[in-house]
Amino acid sequence: MTRVHWSRRANRRHPALLYRGWLLLLLGLGLALLSCGSEFTCRGCVENVKPGHVLYRYHFFSGPFTRTVNASDGQTLKMDYAATVEQGTLDMRLVNPGGEAVWQETFDTGEDVASSTQIDIQQNGRYQLVVEGHETRGSFQIDWQLN
Repeated sequence: MTRVHWSRRANRRHPALLYRGWLLLLLGLGLALLSCGSEFTCRGCVENVKPGHVLYRYHFFSGPFTRTVNASDGQTLKMDYAATVEQGTLDMRLVNPGGEAVWQETFDTGEDVASSTQIDIQQNGRYQLVVEGHETRGSFQIDWQLN
């Protein structure tokens, strides 16, 4: 029977390589899980996003797109919005700091809408403006300001 001898040097390097491999694998898995939270998929997108304005035109949009609006009790949030849905469904909503939707609209296939709304802010904090696509094709635009 042939006996294989490993050098001490090779034995010392092997655990370090194994440790580094596991560390890289766990780091990659952790980053992948962190990026899954509120991601949306948008293919064929043309976008224009700046404070108080968002415009998206797309061939495919799915998932939640979110913008934060810091508001104080007594302010009024004025929003002008438009949506064209060629396929799928598109939801727009404003969520208060407590997690409740204080305004919501849903647009289905074939809808082409332009409208505005005013929302009286009744709680200080961070409001979430959420646009969620459900395998939709089309466009949306929202302009907002606080008074």
